[in-house]
Amino acid sequence: MENVIVVILVIMAGVWSGDWKVNLKNQCAIRGTSVVMSCTYDYPYRYSIRSVQWLKRVQDSGNWIDMPVDEISSDPDHFQYLGNKRRNCTMRINAVQNADAGGYLFRFKTTRYYYMTWTSKINAYLSITELTAVVKPASVTEGEEVHLSCEWNCASSHPSVVWFRDEQPIRNSVFHATVKDAGRFSCAAQGSEASRSAPVALNVQYRPKEVTLSLSPSAIIRGSSVDFTCSSDANPVVTQSGYSVYKDGQLTSTGQKHTIANIQPADSGQYYCQAQNGISVSKSPEVNLDVKYLPVNVSVSMDPVNEGGSVNLTCSSDANPEAHTFTWYWRAAAPESSSVLLEASGQVLSLSPVQESQPGLYLCQAGNTLGGNNSTELLLEMKMSLTELNNLYLPVMAGVGVTLLLAPLVALLWCWNKKQADKQTVIKSRLSRRGSSSSAIEMQNNALYDNPRVFSPSLPPPETAQEIPHYTAKPHHTGPQVQNNALYDNPRVFSPSLPPPETAQEIPHYTAKPHHTGPQGEEEAIIYSSVMIKPRNKASPKHHTSNSQALQDNRPNSGDTDVIYSNVAQFS
Repeated sequence: MENVIVVILVIMAGVWSGDWKVNLKNQCAIRGTSVVMSCTYDYPYRYSIRSVQWLKRVQDSGNWIDMPVDEISSDPDHFQYLGNKRRNCTMRINAVQNADAGGYLFRFKTTRYYYMTWTSKINAYLSITELTAVVKPASVTEGEEVHLSCEWNCASSHPSVVWFRDEQPIRNSVFHATVKDAGRFSCAAQGSEASRSAPVALNVQYRPKEVTLSLSPSAIIRGSSVDFTCSSDANPVVTQSGYSVYKDGQLTSTGQKHTIANIQPADSGQYYCQAQNGISVSKSPEVNLDVKYLPVNVSVSMDPVNEGGSVNLTCSSDANPEAHTFTWYWRAAAPESSSVLLEASGQVLSLSPVQESQPGLYLCQAGNTLGGNNSTELLLEMKMSLTELNNLYLPVMAGVGVTLLLAPLVALLWCWNKKQADKQTVIKSRLSRRGSSSSAIEMQNNALYDNPRVFSPSLPPPETAQEIPHYTAKPHHTGPQVQNNALYDNPRVFSPSLPPPETAQEIPHYTAKPHHTGPQGEEEAIIYSSVMIKPRNKASPKHHTSNSQALQDNRPNSGDTDVIYSNVAQFS
C-alpha cells in the first residue's frame, strides 16, 4: 500500500510542478526560401501565459539590443508565429533574405500572483546561404555533353531546383550543347524562383557560321571604287587574318576588308569570303560582281552583198548592260561634208537596193542605260555587179584568148623571117671579105653592071634616062648552094679617049672584107670594090673588045672631059 501511494504522489508533482525554460535550435536557410525556427518552452503549472514574443538581436549605435521581429519587417507575413501558449513556440520566416540572418530569442509573460517575464537564455542562430549554379564543363565544343548542378551549404534544406538560361526556364540539366545553348545559367529553389543563384556562363565553341560577303556600293560602274567586307558568327571570333577573299576560286586578298580602287570589267566574276577560327573553316555564298560600263569597241560591219544589190550594215559593241539603242549617221566621202542623221534605228541598217546617192561614210552610235559611244566610219562604195563585169570583161578575155592562140604562129613567122634575114646578111658579109684572087672568068659567068657616066659640064645632059648606059644583071640561082659569088664595083674616072680597063687586075686598089656566117659547107662570098681616077689622055683611044668595047660605044662625044666607070658583078 505504501508503494502505491508514493507513485501517485510523484505523478501529481510532475503535473503540477514546472520549470522555466525555452529550447531553441540553430537553423540555416537558402536565401529566398522559408525557414521554420523550431522552439519549445516550459513554465510552472500554476502560471498562465499572458503573451509570447520573438526577438532578434541587432546592433544599434554600437550596442546589441533585442528587437521584436514584428518591428523589423514592414511585411506582416514575413515573420509568422506557429506556436501556442502551451510549450510550442515555433516561428516561420518567409522568403528569407540575407538580412534575416542572426540570433533570435523567445520571450513569454505569465500571470497569477504577479506578472512574470521569461526570456530564453541562448540564441537560436539563423544562417542564410546562397544557391550556386555549376556548369560542367564551362566551355565546350558544339555537340559535347553538358551537366548542370545547383549547390548550397545547408544540410537541413532540400529544395527542388529549377534552371534558367538567360532568364528563361529550361527543363533539362544534362544536354548536348548547341550554339543556342550558349548563355548564362542560374538555378533557384522551386517555389522561390525569384531568388536565383548567380548566373554561370556556358561557352559553346563552334565553327564560323552565317559567313557573308557584302559589296559597297551595290551599283558598280567601271572606274569606281568597290569595298568588300566579310562577316561571320563564330566562337571563337574570326580574327582579321582569319578572313580571305576569293575570286573564281583564286585567292585575291586576306583580311576582313578588301578594296578595288579602279574597278574594271576584268574584275567581274564570282567572289566569296572564307573564314576560319581554329575550329573549322567556312565560306560565304558566292557574290556575282558585275561591272557596268558604256558601249566600247563600237564598229560597223558589212554583210556580203545579196543578189539584187542589197547591203546590210551591222552595228556591234561591247557593253554592260548590252546596247539597246542604235543611231545611224551618213555623210559623203568628201572631207568637208557633214554627217546626216538617218531615219533608221536598230542594230542592222538595210540598204535594198543600194542607190547611187547612198555610197559614202556610215557611222553608228550605240547606247545603253549609262550612255553611248560612236563607231569608226565605214566607207561604202558602188561597184559593178557580176553581170556587168562579165559583159565588160568577156570581149577582153576573148581577145586575150585569140592573142594567146596567135602568139605561137607570130613567133614562128618572126623566127623564120629573122633566119632568112640572117642568111642574107651572112652571104653579103662573106662576099665583102673576098680579095682580088677571084678570077675574071667567074666575073664573066654572072655579072651585074652599073655603068653611070658623068660628063663634063660642057656637055649637054642626057635628055632622057635611057641615054645613060646603065646595065643591071641579076644572077640566077639554080642550086641550093651559092658558088663563086663576087661583087665588083670598079668605077674609073678617065678621059673619054682612054679605053676602059679590060680586067679587074688593072685596078690598083682593092678592098675585101670576108664574113663567115653560114654553116659548114658554104663557100665564102667576097665583094670587091676598086676606084681609079686618071687624067684624060689626049692620045688616040685604044680599042678593046668585049665589055670594054661596049663601054666605048656608049661614050659621049669627044667633047667629054671625065668619065666614071662603075662595074659591079655578082656570081653564084
